[in-house]
Amino acid sequence: MSDQFSAHPALFGLAAAAVLLGLGAGAPLRAEEVSCDEIDLRFDAGGTSPRCEAGTDSGRNAGSAGGTGWTSKYEVVVLDSGELSIIMQLDRAGRYTYLSRSELREDVDVEPWFTDSRDWGDPYKLEGYEVQEFEGTWEGTSDYWTCAGFARYSGYVAGGGAGYRDRLSGAYCVPAGQKLPPDELRKFLRSLRY
Repeated sequence: MSDQFSAHPALFGLAAAAVLLGLGAGAPLRAEEVSCDEIDLRFDAGGTSPRCEAGTDSGRNAGSAGGTGWTSKYEVVVLDSGELSIIMQLDRAGRYTYLSRSELREDVDVEPWFTDSRDWGDPYKLEGYEVQEFEGTWEGTSDYWTCAGFARYSGYVAGGGAGYRDRLSGAYCVPAGQKLPPDELRKFLRSLRY
């Protein structure tokens, strides 16, 4: 595996698109590229240079007296060496906001990270994450890479809506025809902090 990562331009473009959200009455979120030191998400990058984006979104909930305000924070990280591609997004609910739990495939498919995905396996647990293997392709590549989608919800918010404060989801991918390295995937998931 390469010692240095450089973000795959098409994959990073998809990451940027992943955070162009139109939530409620708020304006669409527009994340900006930032130093990875400025975000909450931490992981063992093995001396590599990931690319990071961060942004916030806000709006008004419907309800009495004009509704209540809400805010959300998003962070996107992309690593690509040609031998390994990782994209992940940390969603942080703000005040008056929570994240609903969804199926892992929905978490991955709702983001525009992949132009197509196929051959989804059964979900399993690994290092506290729900993991599901699949094949995916993105703009700029014709091959289907072997991927493990992963997601973890944390910070349960009880109440009328019941949901979570944080969601970390992403995909860990190796080139077409290669098997996912279970020990490396486990080590990577174990290193994630937010």
